[in-house]
Amino acid sequence: MGRQLLYSEQEYARVKWYIVSSGKDGTIDDIMCVTRHGYLKAGQIQEQLHNEGLLDLNEIREFDE
Repeated sequence: MGRQLLYSEQEYARVKWYIVSSGKDGTIDDIMCVTRHGYLKAGQIQEQLHNEGLLDLNEIREFDE
C-alpha cells in the first residue's frame, strides 16, 4: 500500500499554477505561500513538481540549507 497524499488535486493545481506563473523556485516557503497546511504536504507537492520536471529538488534543497 502506498503512502496517503495529504493534498487534493485542486490544491496541487493551485501550487503548480503559482510556481509556474510567478517563476518561483518551488522551495517549501514558496509552496507554503499557497497551502499553509504543513511542511509534509508541501514536501509531497514539491516532490510531485519535481517528478513532472518543473523543478530540481537537488538544487532547491541546497538553497534551503
